[in-house]
Amino acid sequence: MKISITNHYSALTKPVPSKQPITVLQSHVAEPLDTQPENTQGVFLSELDKLYFNFNKWLEEPIQSEFSAEKIEKLKDLYSKMSEEDFIRLGRLGITSNDDFLSMVETLDKEQLSQLTDIFYGLSASANMLFTHVNEFNPSRTYEEKVEQFIEVLSDTQRIARDQLIEKAAEYDEKISIHKAERENNDTYESLGGYFDVKSSANDLQNFVSTVIDTKSPADFVNKLDQYSREQQSSLLNVLGMSRIEGEQLLDGLLDKSDEARTSILSFIGKVALKTNPFFEMSAFGDSEHVVSISKGFGDNLFETTKKMLENMGELLTTYNFSDEQLVEMGDQLNDLNRKEQIGYLEAAVIGLDNLLGIQTSSTNELIEMKAEPQAMNKLQSVLSSKDALQAVYEAREGEDRRSGRSYVPKTKWEYLEDLEKVVSSYIPPAESDENVRDPWEYASGAKA
Repeated sequence: MKISITNHYSALTKPVPSKQPITVLQSHVAEPLDTQPENTQGVFLSELDKLYFNFNKWLEEPIQSEFSAEKIEKLKDLYSKMSEEDFIRLGRLGITSNDDFLSMVETLDKEQLSQLTDIFYGLSASANMLFTHVNEFNPSRTYEEKVEQFIEVLSDTQRIARDQLIEKAAEYDEKISIHKAERENNDTYESLGGYFDVKSSANDLQNFVSTVIDTKSPADFVNKLDQYSREQQSSLLNVLGMSRIEGEQLLDGLLDKSDEARTSILSFIGKVALKTNPFFEMSAFGDSEHVVSISKGFGDNLFETTKKMLENMGELLTTYNFSDEQLVEMGDQLNDLNRKEQIGYLEAAVIGLDNLLGIQTSSTNELIEMKAEPQAMNKLQSVLSSKDALQAVYEAREGEDRRSGRSYVPKTKWEYLEDLEKVVSSYIPPAESDENVRDPWEYASGAKA
C-alpha cells in the first residue's frame, strides 16, 4: 500500500533558500516553482525539501502573514526547538497552524517535540481493517480530526500526565516500519520502493491514541496499561480498538491477576479482535422474510460474532472473580480450540454459570468468588472440556442443512437465542427458581439476569 500525506502548506516546498549556511545552495533560489521534483509530496522528505525551505520567507507567505504577532512568536519558538526537517513535517501535516499545539510548545522540550513529530507522522500510517472500521468510521473521522483530538487531550492534560502520554505513544510509534525504513535510508520515497508493511506495526499507536481520545481519564488508562507487558498491551489495544467497553473490562479485570493468567487470556482474546472482519456487515443470522443459505463457518469472524465473544469474556470477568489457576486453565483451553469451539465455549460458560449461580448473580453487584464454588466449576468444566458439547452449542445458530451439509439456513437471532438457552440448559440445567430464568434478549444485550 502506498502511503501519502496531504500537504496542508504548499508554501513549505516553495523554492526558497535553505537556512543552512552553505553558499553553494544559493544557486537554487532562482529556480522556478515548476522545476521542482513532483515527488516532494511523498511520505519521506528528500534533501531537496530541506534545501528549498527558508523559515523567514515562509512566514511572509499569504497564509502565515495573516497570523497574529503572538502566533508568529510561538512559531518562532517552535522552529528554534526543532530540526528543520521536523518543522517541515509538521507543516505538511497541518500542525503548525494548530493553536492548541503551539500553546504547548513552551512547556515541551526538544526531545518531546521530536517524539510528537514522529507520533503525528506515524498516525498517517493506517493500521489494519479492524482499526480503520471501528475507530475511524464509527463515527467517521479523518486523520486530521484524529490528530486534532489527540492534541486537544494533550493540551487539557496536566503536565506530568501529558508527558506520560507522549512517552507511551512514542514507544508504540517506534514499532512503525515506515520510520525504520526512513532512518535506514535517507533517499527519496520512490527509491525505497514506496511500499511498506505498516498494518500490524501501526495498530498499537493507532488504537492507543483512539483510546486516549475516548477514555474519561487518559492518565489512569496509561497507568493501568503500564502494569502489563508489551505483548499484553498489544492484545489489550487490539480489543480496545474494537470495543472500548470490553477492552476496559479486560484492562480492569486482569489487573490484579498473575502474569501467566493475563497472558493466557489476552493471547486468546487479542487474536479474536485482530482477526475480525469488520467490513463484512452481513449478519450471521437469518431473516424470516428472506430465507437464504450460507456456508458453514461464514459468520465465525464477522464483527457481530467476535464482538459477542468479547462481550462474553467481559461479562465473565465482571461477574465472577476467577483465581489465577482458573483463568490460566480457561485461556489455555480457548487457545487450543478452533473458532467454532471457542464460540461455543464462551456461550456455554456465560449461560452455564448463570444457570448454576444465577441467584447470586442477580442479587449482588459484587464479584462471585469462584474459588468458593468448586462444584459449579467442576460441572462447568465437564461441559467445556467436551468438544461434542461445544459443537452442539455452536450449532444452535444453524437451521436446515443445504448442499449436503456444506451450508445451512441460518436461524433468526431470536430463534438462535432461544435454542442456545435450551442447548446449554440441556447440559447445565438452571436451578429451580423463577429468578434464574434468563431472558434471551437480556443475554443478547449483555445484561445480567
